[in-house]
Amino acid sequence: MVPLRSLRRRSGLSERALAEACDVARGSVRALDRSGNTTIGTFGKVARALGCEVTIALHTSAPCDSVASSVAVAARTAADGPRSWRVHFMELVDGFRRTLDPRLLLLPPPPGLPAELHALLASVVLALCWEAGIDPPSWARVRRFLPRPFFPSETESLKASALVESPLAFRRNNIYVLDNFLERA
Repeated sequence: MVPLRSLRRRSGLSERALAEACDVARGSVRALDRSGNTTIGTFGKVARALGCEVTIALHTSAPCDSVASSVAVAARTAADGPRSWRVHFMELVDGFRRTLDPRLLLLPPPPGLPAELHALLASVVLALCWEAGIDPPSWARVRRFLPRPFFPSETESLKASALVESPLAFRRNNIYVLDNFLERA
């Protein structure tokens, strides 16, 4: 998904020019540019003016599986000790892949999670969002580049492979994992 501002600028249109082309108020274009909030009608007019296809996804109001949320797995990891992250983080991966519910990833981990695990959780959330084609939450988009490289596997013989294979969501935080890190055996 490309932000409206990028599409508008690529088209060479100012907010005013786009608003005139769509026959909508300039404030509506500005609000859409900044926050993405607008009515479906305005969104459709703007998308047509920019030559874009509109897809609308509806979410149900089904309860969120908060047991598998980013907050819950971080809290359980903090309570059970830093070595427990493998079990808890994979609960998040499984829960999200099962439901594709972005609410599971919405909130940042509570304070107290070690910096390495906070960066790792942010990387996991970013990778899941990219995999699902959804916008990551703002807390996961923040770069958490660790001062020293972090290899979650802790196996010396795998470090060279992890340096080569590590997906961008992890490398951007100085974390190195194998390409299949989020897969179950």
